[in-house]
Amino acid sequence: TGMFMDVTTDIGRLQNLQIKPQIWENFTLNAGDPVMAAEESTALRAHMLRDVTGVFMARSDWEYGYNIYVEHCHIGFLITSFTSGGPNAQISRLRLHNCCIGFHLINVNAYGVALSDSKITADIPGLRAAIVSDNKFRTVMQLNMVELAGCYPRLIEHDGSGLLSFVNCTLSGWSEEAVLQKQGGLTMMQCDFGAGATHFVLEESVGGTQILGCQFETPCQIEAGDIAKAQLQFSDEPLNLSKAPTKGHPFIPYPQPGSPTLYLAADYGAAPVQVPRIRDGGGRNIDEATARAERAKAAAEIETAWADAVDNTAAIQAALDAAGKTGGIVYLSGGWYRCDGNLHIPAGVELRGVYETPCHTMGGGSVLRTYTGKGDEDAAPFITLAAGAGLRGVVIQHPEQHPAEPVAFPWAVQSRGTRCWVIDVVFVNAWLGLDSGTYPSEGHYISYISGAPLKCGVFVGNCSGEGWIENVQYNPHYWSRSNFPNRAEGRSWRAFWLNQIKYLDALKFGCCADEHLLGTFVFAAKHGLHFVLQDGKGARGTFIGHGTDGGEIGLCIEGLDEVDLINTELVTLQSPLTRSYFLVKEGAAGKARVYNTLMWGQTHLAMLLHGGDIEYQQLNIVDPGDTAITVTGGRHDINGVYFYRNSGNFNVSGGNVTATGCMTPRRGANRADPLSSREPVLDNVHSGGEFAERFSWSK
Repeated sequence: TGMFMDVTTDIGRLQNLQIKPQIWENFTLNAGDPVMAAEESTALRAHMLRDVTGVFMARSDWEYGYNIYVEHCHIGFLITSFTSGGPNAQISRLRLHNCCIGFHLINVNAYGVALSDSKITADIPGLRAAIVSDNKFRTVMQLNMVELAGCYPRLIEHDGSGLLSFVNCTLSGWSEEAVLQKQGGLTMMQCDFGAGATHFVLEESVGGTQILGCQFETPCQIEAGDIAKAQLQFSDEPLNLSKAPTKGHPFIPYPQPGSPTLYLAADYGAAPVQVPRIRDGGGRNIDEATARAERAKAAAEIETAWADAVDNTAAIQAALDAAGKTGGIVYLSGGWYRCDGNLHIPAGVELRGVYETPCHTMGGGSVLRTYTGKGDEDAAPFITLAAGAGLRGVVIQHPEQHPAEPVAFPWAVQSRGTRCWVIDVVFVNAWLGLDSGTYPSEGHYISYISGAPLKCGVFVGNCSGEGWIENVQYNPHYWSRSNFPNRAEGRSWRAFWLNQIKYLDALKFGCCADEHLLGTFVFAAKHGLHFVLQDGKGARGTFIGHGTDGGEIGLCIEGLDEVDLINTELVTLQSPLTRSYFLVKEGAAGKARVYNTLMWGQTHLAMLLHGGDIEYQQLNIVDPGDTAITVTGGRHDINGVYFYRNSGNFNVSGGNVTATGCMTPRRGANRADPLSSREPVLDNVHSGGEFAERFSWSK
């Protein structure tokens, strides 16, 4: 096994992974040493093809995958479940080559798997299939812009009662049949098939098959009995769907300060406090009362140690000013630094803590505890960045913040020019986290900022060129599991979560000319991803793999320019107000294309569409609330929806709506299933506007 994961919660990230025989075949300790002999290479490859699983994913809540390459394994990528539950995932840029089974689906939770911009290929004989769904597979996998190619006997072998959905995929090179569907549901929309004899074999237990707007190099051949034919929808009418961008996320090297000169803040008088650690009861088999007593004692010791802490503002600023004359790095050693004032990082300077990787409050670190601007969010930010300045590897904490009765503070960090960077920085409990939008921000680079902010996590805007934001990770446990005496715990933790739902714009985007987003996540927010107009202008860009969990509105569009949203996951929970996964407000400007989206949770109205001009491809709406898709205005082209619960699907009272290729659970008549059996699309209400429904399973 190359990579194994299980019991991974909020959230796992798998990025830039390679598993292939060449790594061992070409490995040497010294230059000039011989590489693996030919007979050893042959034996290695035979072993891998017979016995190795590249990626083995069991329970992983919200696994994010990007740029994964697996070659010459028995199974390239396997998804199943153990007693702790099954996974859901969104993956982009996956490449599986010469694997006996490329992607093997055994058990997936109801929320599903979204795969985009990927390839599963083969050029050696004797393999089984590019994609295999086991007969235990009961949920959904959506594939968008995926190439399946090579000398497999068949490319797709679908034996599960769930749904496999393909949009804008290409299939070529098979020797027997391109698709073998034994049961379940299958959707093929605007896919391209190369030359081949048999395209589809549909067995009598299939629940439903949609082949819509596909192109065939040779005339389409479908082998199916009478029962299977009755469950088939076929149309060669063009669908004219947009194609998701396949340029991927353009990684760039980390920005660097103006020189490698190192300045130690300690040399200028910065004096951190080393504090005792608050221990929890985990793994020590102690009762909760003992654990509380230990925490209270440790908190008292921390307060005593902190009582004599000096204000480090002037000392740290002196080091920054000295570095500003040459460019360079100002280094803060580990510990807690009291800062009663404000810091400014000059051009060409990076203020750096101990971390050079993503960090959590449980790991201590270089902690800046700020007391400035209490009660006034319009006060001067704690840290400002000049153009070409950066902040990296520090933790920012507000000792006077309260989880149940939050207090306003100014921005923790604000960039005041172009080409600024913020990397591996934790905003433990900021009222306002990172402002990269009030001032011009062209070339901004934001990577793995994390924490538990209260009103705004990051605001990006005022950007006339490219900008990057990667792997944001916001979750209340960055405060609740911390070592700080005022941490949110017990009843105050729930109050804090509800306050985040009440106030927090986690990721807010204004005017951005070309934004590149990858792998962002938030648990607990009023708006997880929020698009607004800034001076009448909105965002343009490609947003790959955003996730909102545990909030009120997963994604909100007030206005934008033109955005592609790929592999989005949206969940709503707890808010007493109207909860929606996807909200488009009345009069929303701009266009959006939404590809390969997964939605679930405790919603009122799953998608609430009052305006906008939006194209949707592949929506898995697991929990619809009162109605899955409510439209009162705007233009909405909706393609390939999977209504997992099949209740209250459309309510259209205004706007212009086209719905194509909708699907409900398609359990074959010969295989009992407790969810449903060949149910039609139900409860469509049309009381105004224009509503056209094509090629759906309807009454």
